[in-house]
Amino acid sequence: MALLSCQGLHAADSKTEPDTVVVTIKGKAPRTVTAKSVPAQVYRDSCSGRAEASEITLNVHEDGSVTIDGERFKDKDRLYAHLRERAMQDQDQTIRIRGEAKTEYQKMVDVLDACTKAGFWNVSFSTRKAVPAPVLVTLELLRGGSVLVDGERSASREELVGKLKALHEENSHASFRITSAPDVRHAHMMTLMEDLIKAGIKSVQLPKFDEPS
Repeated sequence: MALLSCQGLHAADSKTEPDTVVVTIKGKAPRTVTAKSVPAQVYRDSCSGRAEASEITLNVHEDGSVTIDGERFKDKDRLYAHLRERAMQDQDQTIRIRGEAKTEYQKMVDVLDACTKAGFWNVSFSTRKAVPAPVLVTLELLRGGSVLVDGERSASREELVGKLKALHEENSHASFRITSAPDVRHAHMMTLMEDLIKAGIKSVQLPKFDEPS
């Protein structure tokens, strides 16, 4: 459901660009922008319904966290900082917010508010079930045999298996990648592979090392 509307002060067949465009985002007061602040091409694309600018999809999960291009944001300040950085590069990008079936409406509104504060103006959202976004989980195998999952260390192998299983069940499309130093013992690598199998993970990217000369 598109939430963007625009009104030009000249006729549609006029050769001159509109003086103003009124951008309306549901739940927000209309925002009027002028030709001095928005490129002429954006006026044409917006008023004709075309989406020439790139699109950013935000998947809002049931817990309120947001996934963008495979990266999950659980902290609101970190999410805003990321959106602000993207908006500074191109604030004319289309923002599409998608919520899971059980995502509360207020969580969708909070994300919408973060987008507008970051500087985006072409925003739409829906409450249909979000398409699973690709997620990359990095497992760092240390020399002593312990494992960091996205930077967090598990206290035991049982805890590690439980964490891996939870990640796999949460997103069956997740990719798992192992990183390690070249001198990590082979036995430690095999132990980690066993833990991955116990967690139900059948595919993993192994570290690549240069062949010895």
